[in-house]
Amino acid sequence: MNHVKCAVALCLLSSLIFLSMASQSEALLKTNDHFTVGSPIQDGLGDRSFADMTYVGLAKAKAKWGIKLIFDVGHQTAVKEEEREASIKRLIDKKVDLIVASGWQFLDVFKKMAERYPRQQFFLNEVPVEGYPNIASTVFAQHEGSFLVGCLAGWMSKTNKIGFVGAMDLPVIHAFRVGYIEGAKYANPDIHVQYSFVTTGNDFSGFEKPEEGLRLADEQYNDGVDIIYQVAGGQTGRGVIEAARKHQRFAIGVDIDEDHIAKGFVLTSMIKRIDVSTYKEVTKISKGTFKAGITKYGLADEGVSLSPMKFTKHLIPDDILKKLSDVKAKIISGEISVTDYLKSTSS
Repeated sequence: MNHVKCAVALCLLSSLIFLSMASQSEALLKTNDHFTVGSPIQDGLGDRSFADMTYVGLAKAKAKWGIKLIFDVGHQTAVKEEEREASIKRLIDKKVDLIVASGWQFLDVFKKMAERYPRQQFFLNEVPVEGYPNIASTVFAQHEGSFLVGCLAGWMSKTNKIGFVGAMDLPVIHAFRVGYIEGAKYANPDIHVQYSFVTTGNDFSGFEKPEEGLRLADEQYNDGVDIIYQVAGGQTGRGVIEAARKHQRFAIGVDIDEDHIAKGFVLTSMIKRIDVSTYKEVTKISKGTFKAGITKYGLADEGVSLSPMKFTKHLIPDDILKKLSDVKAKIISGEISVTDYLKSTSS
């Protein structure tokens, strides 16, 4: 399986390099091959989530600007803190200029290593980090995108019961949940929302349990829910989507476009553009602009978006699509204010 993942990764990198050939002369003029980026990756690639999207952004930066990439492959990077620390230490020992990762599981180890190695620069996607002069971070307005999918679910539900399955009882997961519920209530004040979490505490294995995703989704569908928003990552989320296919109901994908996984049963996906933020931030840092603290990506700058709904758009009435577009414009303009759970809990 790892051989297949590596082959896919190489094909992806080759494709990105090929697509960049049209602007190759510009890239050569601005080459930055003295700058090296290191990134820890669990079991190679193929998670169909943050690791893959981070890789796409890094590969694009390599193809465009000539930066060097070093990946450290750890077999338990996603679930074991000691392996995450060991992976980052190996990258530091290789004298990389910048270490890049995505996801809450890297927060504690990034802070620890940033204090231990104050001259090392770090960039962490999807997690707000302040107070560390050598950590740059991004956050995504998942609450805005989740409000949109909540509206869509509220308008499309035939049972007035929709659901939510989260990988962990974690602040960032609640940011999705709260936005989703607010959007559903905006669209349909009578809607009922059920929600479940795979794991609690500091157990990141909740992202790696497709059988639990399937079980929790089964329970909700059996209780009359007809649409479930899964915020459970590539593996556990697959279990939820499989349950949607099994029950002939809808699921909503997350992080990447998952509509193709069960064509016609994934209503839409709320995409968090980790690839965009990785490319933009690594480009800036490689050119000497390191901004510690938090940079935000939201609906206004396409940091979050809904999928094109290639397999379900024909099932959605035109008036709902129009209302969805209007809501997006109102969120961007500020006419609709969506609760940012992460901000509300940190204040």
